[in-house]
Amino acid sequence: MLQVETVELLADLEEEHAQDHHADQHVERDAEFDDHRHAIGRARRGEEQAVFHGQETDDLRDRFGGDDLVRRQTGGAEAANRRLRCIAGEVADFAMTMMLAARRDLIQSQQFLLDDKWKGGWCPPSRSLVGAKVGIAGLGHIGQAIARRCEPFIPDIAWWGPRDKAGVRWPRRDSLVELAREVDILFVAVFAHPKMTRHLIDKEIIEALGADGLLVNVSRGFVVDELELIAALKDGRLGQAALDVFDPEPTDPKRWDGVPNVLLTPHIAGATRGSNVQLERHTIAKVCEFLGIKEDA
Repeated sequence: MLQVETVELLADLEEEHAQDHHADQHVERDAEFDDHRHAIGRARRGEEQAVFHGQETDDLRDRFGGDDLVRRQTGGAEAANRRLRCIAGEVADFAMTMMLAARRDLIQSQQFLLDDKWKGGWCPPSRSLVGAKVGIAGLGHIGQAIARRCEPFIPDIAWWGPRDKAGVRWPRRDSLVELAREVDILFVAVFAHPKMTRHLIDKEIIEALGADGLLVNVSRGFVVDELELIAALKDGRLGQAALDVFDPEPTDPKRWDGVPNVLLTPHIAGATRGSNVQLERHTIAKVCEFLGIKEDA
């Protein structure tokens, strides 16, 4: 059964193919990426309201609040959107599962029972969702699916991205730091690019979320500064973390020895039997298209 990573690999092949046809443009583009990365950093801190310039950057800013691939690099924006639509609901469901499991201490409660501690008294109480506030970093397909699923549980929802989105009913905050300070639970569902969004969630954001905060990452591992996250969990500057993605992958289990209040899963948020079938069909169609053959040939 093909996994989500298979489709991501196909996207990488598409990108390499596009790069072969545009190699002479990439030196300038790399410089543009560096400029955009710094601009996004300023926007995250509220120093710049995502004011970008140029057609290339218009594509990037349009997709930064989402989860798919850079349009100009792959040349397959609509294809990438179709891939995301296949798994957005699955990833959002899993993000909600992780949030609920972490917030209500399900793993710790099970261990309490298995360790036969129940005889000695009640399990320590977990954090409530009543009155909690949710923040979503990145309001693309997955971010919006998370927001819709949160509403029955936690109606107080806000989000951040470098620009506003028309028709969105949830309020946008001016900076990621402002959002992190305001909320109890922060979902990370941003566009992931190793140059532009690496360590977007850094020490400043982690500390803004705080000792009672929960960070849920279903974007990519490198979006979060893992070393800062681990340090903050160990010394209590961050309350909890639920991670489905890591930097690098697969993560070394020893890295998480002694790290409290963390829920870890091996990059499986989008992998269900149903989504895998859809992704397999999509992958076959894209391979056939790439090779210029008919699927039934």
